[in-house]
Amino acid sequence: MSTDPQLLTPEAEARQLQELYQHDMSRCLAVIEGQYGTLQSRSQLILSLVTITLTITGFSGPHIAASGRVARVAITSGLSLSLLSALLVIAGILSLRWNTQLAAKDHHALLTHLIRRREQKTQFYRGALAILSLGLSLYTAAAAAFLLSR
Repeated sequence: MSTDPQLLTPEAEARQLQELYQHDMSRCLAVIEGQYGTLQSRSQLILSLVTITLTITGFSGPHIAASGRVARVAITSGLSLSLLSALLVIAGILSLRWNTQLAAKDHHALLTHLIRRREQKTQFYRGALAILSLGLSLYTAAAAAFLLSR
């Protein structure tokens, strides 16, 4: 018999939040807002890593690419994947929709909708992180190929 907690559906999570905070909508929304804030700050980290990658490429990219075919393919692929991860962050996580624009029939429906949106943004974050990880791995492989060619 497993004692591990089970993941809740968005509807069940909304119900749990309402029960936990005795249907105090402002407290429920504060929890969701904090989670959106976590996604925002983690997204900023991904964008910062992509920016660093672009900056390094501006200085060292031509030298790395000139060191051989493997380095050229790896740096081009790594850079492309890094940029793709930034696009996922910008389009999928940092896109705005104000909660005050939403019309819902009741508080439970609103919370459920916000939780679903948070889950969609979380999926974009996971995808962007996986793509960035692969991109940085290829980028590192390009740097290694450059160093080995010396």
